[in-house]
Amino acid sequence: MREILGQTKLAKHLAPLLLFFILLAVKGQVCLAETPAHALIIAPHPDDEALMSAGIIYRYVKENEKIRVIVITNGDAEGSVAGLRRQAETVNAMAILGLREEDIIFLGYPDDRLLEIVKTSDEGKVFTSVDGLRSETFGEHGLGRRDWHSFRFGTSAKYTKGNLISDLALVMKTYQPRDIFTTAAEDVHPDHSSTYLLVEEVLQRFHFNDVKLHKTIIHDTPGDGPWPNPADDSGVPERFQPESRFLLPPISRNTSLNQLRLERFELAPPLRVKSKRNLKLRVLQAYASQYSSTFNAYCHRDEFFWLANSEGAGESARPSSSSKTPTN
Repeated sequence: MREILGQTKLAKHLAPLLLFFILLAVKGQVCLAETPAHALIIAPHPDDEALMSAGIIYRYVKENEKIRVIVITNGDAEGSVAGLRRQAETVNAMAILGLREEDIIFLGYPDDRLLEIVKTSDEGKVFTSVDGLRSETFGEHGLGRRDWHSFRFGTSAKYTKGNLISDLALVMKTYQPRDIFTTAAEDVHPDHSSTYLLVEEVLQRFHFNDVKLHKTIIHDTPGDGPWPNPADDSGVPERFQPESRFLLPPISRNTSLNQLRLERFELAPPLRVKSKRNLKLRVLQAYASQYSSTFNAYCHRDEFFWLANSEGAGESARPSSSSKTPTN
């Protein structure tokens, strides 16, 4: 009996201490989530963040400036298991660049459905995944080891335009980025063009007027094509030519992109070396479920973007030794 009473008294004394540590952990999680970021990389699928901006991410990390990767969909066109595997690939690939898992956010929306979601006029309409098995966000990796909505509110979100806009807006409000890097509306992949339209709508609707929006093209044609350089028939082994610059995608010609400032960001030496030690190559190879020689063609000495909110600037920005916005 004395032993039981002693245990009861001990439990009463420990309970406040346990509660203190729980609250401390929750507070720490919230603080971790709300640390401002200098830049956000907003990628349609797990792997796009590396294809378009591995060098930019690496530079921010090395300069101790906060950068976070936001992935809109889970890349789950082949099912939930494949989507979770692709989340894990992003975490592993970003770790090669020095980015922590806590700096990666998966919104958890469905692959190959973004165009329908973004274009709908009914913001409450619930969509399903391609296989029809899911209608809510999900995730097991990244910040909080769950999708963003579940991390912030304790429950997943239905696949609706309203929820998608609210989730992305909350990300922007939480991190207050100076720069956003994402895919352009001119990209031929529907999820990529939709991502730009989504980002643009959130910026306008919630008056994020001071954010610099940088956009690029990952897909110039449906499926594999001659771009990016070097092409399959170029004679360049495995399409790997990291000492060269990106040629601009042909689809960008005769578009409004020509009216915007073109930015070329010079990559750090570890991402330009012509060997299997090339850091960007190693990052791209970490996406094992997606990797092919086409990925090698995204290894160049630079990464290019157009500054979406530049005014009538058609001239190319000079190459910069930093991944921050170059000046003319």
